[in-house]
Amino acid sequence: MSALRNILAATDFSEAADNGLARATILSHDVSADLIFVHVFNRDASDRLLQWGIEKLKQPDLEKIALDALGERLSGVVDEFGQSGQTIGAEVRCGALIPTLNTALVELKADLLVCAARGESLFRHHLLGSTALRMLHTARIPVLVVKSAPSATYGKVLLAADFSEGSMTGARWARAVAPDASMSILNVTESPFEHAIYVSNIEEVLMGKYRDQAKRESETSLRELRDQIEKSLGVSLTNDQLITHQGDAAHTIVEQAQALGCDLIVMGRHGTGVLQERLLGSVTKQVLEASPVDVLVV
Repeated sequence: MSALRNILAATDFSEAADNGLARATILSHDVSADLIFVHVFNRDASDRLLQWGIEKLKQPDLEKIALDALGERLSGVVDEFGQSGQTIGAEVRCGALIPTLNTALVELKADLLVCAARGESLFRHHLLGSTALRMLHTARIPVLVVKSAPSATYGKVLLAADFSEGSMTGARWARAVAPDASMSILNVTESPFEHAIYVSNIEEVLMGKYRDQAKRESETSLRELRDQIEKSLGVSLTNDQLITHQGDAAHTIVEQAQALGCDLIVMGRHGTGVLQERLLGSVTKQVLEASPVDVLVV
């Protein structure tokens, strides 16, 4: 990938969304990328206000008042989060939320979308339950989901690797958003036959052999991935930074991120193959729900 040049941060002016704006501002400053804050005003909101009895105003008048007010508020947000010498753009767009955001990403040539894990619009629109997840499905660029108020630049990154092509993509993006952070790579394994073995009541020693084989294969693949990363990105990784675990993928990813003191998890939307795509999609969603730290989905 090329250098991170354009960041778009979505806001609904909630407290959670402010965390996303703050993180985007820090990131933009750290990597010298352009940053723009975008708020989408949904015409359905003005329709509902009219239905609630605000009938003296015509639809165009209400939209203009709302857009002017939102524009002033967005300018205030820029003033609040902008750092010394940093220029931040701001736009209010009108339309259906998801299509309008996706159009903005294309028109503004954004490389990265930053949004909060949860938000609250005029009608209490919960971000992770709908907007963030829907953007993860529709956006053609990586999405950084911010889970809490940032205090500093990212210091430790956990890359969840499945050894698909997406693992190297994840490594490149980890360096793009956290160029000075240390990186650990985690692969969570499960013997493909373990469930069948368990159901068949095959003795534990045989199950242990399958687990050991899966672990050895994971360790070999981790070393190969490390060699690729070191060659492509110039990053040195020790054996201690290569981690293989067996068990529930989402739980293990979140647990390891906390144990290692990571402040960012990087993972892919999908794995390889139809079944893996569905499984990893589910894992990604579970990590997004459970993780107390930010998650970058590439």
